[in-house]
Amino acid sequence: MMLNPSKVLLVFSEEDIAKQLTLIDFEIYSKIRVCELLDQAWSKAKYKYRARNIAKLIARSNSVTLWVCSLLVWPKTLKDRV
Repeated sequence: MMLNPSKVLLVFSEEDIAKQLTLIDFEIYSKIRVCELLDQAWSKAKYKYRARNIAKLIARSNSVTLWVCSLLVWPKTLKDRV
């Protein structure tokens, strides 16, 4: 039997989910070097190669945001979404 994707998280506590997300994010964050922050390199095409870890963290943030939004709208009924 397969669990409904929107209910999979109900198996875990909010604290456990937050801890796991934080551990994953920190793994990327801890690799950011000071030079990656210079001149907002992550936002300029010609300097993006200088800010690979910032780009990874931004992509991760966007991915998690999309995932959370999807979980909110996945259920078919309003009752399930609430």
